[in-house]
Amino acid sequence: MYAHNTAVPNRMIDIYSDSRMIAKEKKHPSRHFGKGVLITGAALVSAAALGVIGWCVFQSMNASPQPGSDAVYPANTVAAGVNISGKTYDEAKALLAARERDAIRPVTLTVQVGDETETLTQDSFSYSFNTDDILAHPSEEITLIAKATGSSVGKAAETIAEKYDCEPENASVAAFHPFAQERFEYHESHDGLSIDADDLASKIEQALESGNDLVVTSTRTVPAEITTESLQSSMVLLGSCETYTTTDTQDRINATHNMSVALDACNANNEILPGEIWSFNGCTGDSNLESNGYLPATVISNGQYANGVGGGICQASTTIYNAALKANLKVIDRTAHKWASSYVPTGLDATIDYGYLDLKLQNTSDTPVYLECRLVDNTLYAAFWGVKSSEYDEVVLKNLDGADDADGAGYSVSALREYYKDGEKVAEEALPDSHYDIDSSHGHSFNAANDC
Repeated sequence: MYAHNTAVPNRMIDIYSDSRMIAKEKKHPSRHFGKGVLITGAALVSAAALGVIGWCVFQSMNASPQPGSDAVYPANTVAAGVNISGKTYDEAKALLAARERDAIRPVTLTVQVGDETETLTQDSFSYSFNTDDILAHPSEEITLIAKATGSSVGKAAETIAEKYDCEPENASVAAFHPFAQERFEYHESHDGLSIDADDLASKIEQALESGNDLVVTSTRTVPAEITTESLQSSMVLLGSCETYTTTDTQDRINATHNMSVALDACNANNEILPGEIWSFNGCTGDSNLESNGYLPATVISNGQYANGVGGGICQASTTIYNAALKANLKVIDRTAHKWASSYVPTGLDATIDYGYLDLKLQNTSDTPVYLECRLVDNTLYAAFWGVKSSEYDEVVLKNLDGADDADGAGYSVSALREYYKDGEKVAEEALPDSHYDIDSSHGHSFNAANDC
């Protein structure tokens, strides 16, 4: 009996290690002890399995389903007032999404910009919702909440800022009327306005969170650099010149007429923009054509005095040239006469031959320059108006009697312009040199420079 009982443990080991022995045990019902041991082992295995299953059930009841999974919410699960029992995460999210628009609070927000107002409503924004948080921890007590996204608030603020932001507008000359009592018409200056879009977005977000219905926008005035008043006071006479003609013969009458036609043409083309090059011939057109209003008069042709259409216009170009020098325009193209002229200081004349010789001047300032010129009672007048540089007060023209040519057939004259500030010379500039032939009828001619 002892021996039999002591054999049982060995049989237990055999039975546990080899399941095929179970069938053999059924053939020996008298071995109750062994069978009892076998039953006890099976019960232990079953208990372990049930423990795992129970733990899994516990976990499924306490962990929410994940997106894309087939797991479902337990019975009696209510999230934000919606029964999601037996629903997967995606199904439950679809149910809550259908109610998201209802969570958006009606809004009427007034944004004040100076004296103007803009209205924002709930439809002015896009929203994010706490749907994922609710589904992660579903509870009947949690409320579905809508919050305006930062990007949509920022976009609303930028839209308002762009509508009211404006650059300042400097005053400018709208029109120039030569010789009128009021020469200039002006485009009025306007201050600009700047809105900080980031600051406005922050204020809108605060209003949405607190329930306020008014936002006052902070604005900054951007003043115009050039006001109408400052432009009006700065538009001054830059430089002028007068020369004189005679009408004692028919030839001089025709020449004077030609001068008047040329000056009128230049007077009509009177604005020179910054950097622009002005051309005398470009204004007058072909002065060799009677169809352009010019008459026959004495001209210099092939080194000889002759009769030709347009004679006399060189005095018009010379008058404009001297006014331009005083107005500090840059000389681009200028040619002296073959013989010195009597109506202007030597070295300061400017001859014209349409198609060959021209007077060209450039405005090198930052603001437009305006020319007015005309002939009245045998007096030619030209003047330039604009904003004068603060670097000088006055420009004075001078010329120097140069040396005669070695063969005695001609001579040269140099000229310059001097700049004065507070009565002191601050700069000088050499002007184009002039070479003249000796006029057989007048000989060597030199006129000292003075204000023309």
